[in-house]
Amino acid sequence: MTPFERRTRACQQRLTDADADATVLFPSRNLLYLSGFDEAPAERHLLLFVPREGDPVFLVPDLYETQVRAESWVADVRTWSDDDDPRDALADIVSDLDLAGGRVLVDDTMWARFSQDLRAALPAADFGLAGEVVAPLRARKDDAELDALRRAGAAVDRAVERVRDYGR
Repeated sequence: MTPFERRTRACQQRLTDADADATVLFPSRNLLYLSGFDEAPAERHLLLFVPREGDPVFLVPDLYETQVRAESWVADVRTWSDDDDPRDALADIVSDLDLAGGRVLVDDTMWARFSQDLRAALPAADFGLAGEVVAPLRARKDDAELDALRRAGAAVDRAVERVRDYGR
């Protein structure tokens, strides 16, 4: 199991504890933290649905499919093309995940355009913020993050030593 999958499974446990049915992430640090895929926010629908149970689902423009599959552990990658209305694919996903009347936590940084499309697809849902379940996970570092912090600290130490030596 990758660190990203472990984090997602921990998020799902927190969804259960929070009595939430899913979290929906937008290109952000949270999306990277759970999926391993990193992208800047853009005008296209690129969302990660993490249900309380089962496997997560990506909704991405078809031009991202290969990249998402290569960079993420998420197997269920659904695409839409420029000829499609991405809101139709979004509606299919919320139906498949049975989110109609549940509690859905959206990424704290999600643009209004996408949160409004979710509201339209889930008119009876109760909405909250994903930070409720993701922030506590991100606060506690896993082994991969601790290793990266150690490497970064060692690099800074070397740089400071070089600057100090240069000043002498």
